[in-house]
Amino acid sequence: MIALGIETSCDETSAALVEYEGEGQAINAGGVVLSHALWSQHEHQRWGGVVPEVAARAHAHYIAPTVQRVFRQANLSWHAIDCIAVTAGPGLIGGLVVGMSYAQALSIASNKPFLAINHLAAHALSVRVSESCPFPYLLLLVSGGHSQLVCVESASQFHVYGTTRDDAVGEAFDKVARMLQLDWPLGPHLEICARTGDPKAHALPQAFVRQKRCDFSFAGLKSAVRRMVEERPPETAKQKADIAASFQYTATAMLCERSTQAMQRFRNDHPDLAQARFVAAGGVAANQYLRAALQAVCADNQFQLLLPPPELCTDNAVMVAWAGLERMLAPEKPFQPDSIGHAPHPRWPL
Repeated sequence: MIALGIETSCDETSAALVEYEGEGQAINAGGVVLSHALWSQHEHQRWGGVVPEVAARAHAHYIAPTVQRVFRQANLSWHAIDCIAVTAGPGLIGGLVVGMSYAQALSIASNKPFLAINHLAAHALSVRVSESCPFPYLLLLVSGGHSQLVCVESASQFHVYGTTRDDAVGEAFDKVARMLQLDWPLGPHLEICARTGDPKAHALPQAFVRQKRCDFSFAGLKSAVRRMVEERPPETAKQKADIAASFQYTATAMLCERSTQAMQRFRNDHPDLAQARFVAAGGVAANQYLRAALQAVCADNQFQLLLPPPELCTDNAVMVAWAGLERMLAPEKPFQPDSIGHAPHPRWPL
């Protein structure tokens, strides 16, 4: 089966064709990415953040050639695909409207099933594109808009253990990078800057330390960095690197501590599971410093760490197409396509 995926939830215009070659009615192994195209909107760097109206107009301009490109790359026609999957939320409403309208038009024109995909669910399932990862598994979802610990029971069943009470960790990375006047994209450049810094140079606050909960809070950490920068602006590259490293160290420590709490809860919920698996997904999961720290946490708690490739951590249409295939082949209930009039959901929790 082959799915066309379309992703326009923020500032990436992306399309992909993904195939599942297995037999039977339930997915039990990875997929094949036949083609993938992505257009990143770098024009937002002049404003220091994504401008929704600018993003929507860019999606409208690039979506048609992006979709056409993946069909040319795969040398396929419309007749070869089995469904059209598109991100329906959460995200910026303008971009969602562009992507969904285009996908709905394609569905009508090609008479293919239309699937409205939850962006967070697509992230949650993205590891199964490249890895054999049976349900259930524990997920750390970390991105610019979300920080959650989730028990993934199936392709459509998610049990949220904890979420952020204010800022998402990706947002905190971006805002600290902006305070340090780093280049776009902000979060990845903060990681680069931190490589030459001392992670113990500045003691920064951690929220919910040693509390028996799986929730996050990054507002206090972000505010502490802002006060530090305002009181003593960094004048050298070394001073910037020390601040970046200290922030990254503290944010990572918070993520690892919360993940440890969630691992204990997951074990209690699934005491008979022979092999417990831990997955990190979302844009921040591409951070190599965080990946190394999570590897140590998993080793200490006897969890197998599974990570999507970095290119599948950021927003992409491969995970959207894969989520469509998972839904079509889910064994727990008969497949039903979504209504062609399905509305976008700027806020759509798991």
